[in-house]
Amino acid sequence: MPPRESPSRPNRTSGRPRVLVVDDDYATRVLCSRVLQREGYHVIEAMDGQEGLELALDQVPDVVLLDISMPVLDGFGLAAALRADERTRDLPFIFVTEEADPAIRAKAFETGAHGFITKPFDPRIVSSFIHRLLARAVPNRTLRAVDSFEGQS
Repeated sequence: MPPRESPSRPNRTSGRPRVLVVDDDYATRVLCSRVLQREGYHVIEAMDGQEGLELALDQVPDVVLLDISMPVLDGFGLAAALRADERTRDLPFIFVTEEADPAIRAKAFETGAHGFITKPFDPRIVSSFIHRLLARAVPNRTLRAVDSFEGQS
């Protein structure tokens, strides 16, 4: 199955930052994708962690948004796999999840997450978070951690 990208697949020189959205929940994927597309980002979508890993290794996005609870490979497994591969070791990622337990949140940051957004959330938070991450990026793609945002009901 070819990757689901929105809009049509531009070449790497398009200059638009690539955001990989990995979530088994269709509504969350579509919401994040539409908001980010309107902001000028190139969005790549994956339905589970395994597909997300394959796309991340193939296309090396600028930022990854990922859920924790997903089939095949969960968000923590995906994060560990991204950190284990030299191509994606420094890739920033943000968890967007229904998991609100402080222990889960702590584990997310221990895996190297640059953010944690709880569902339900205001879509503008996702866009703002990604904008802040990319604005803080230095040429070697090393990022400083940024503050976490809580989801809004």
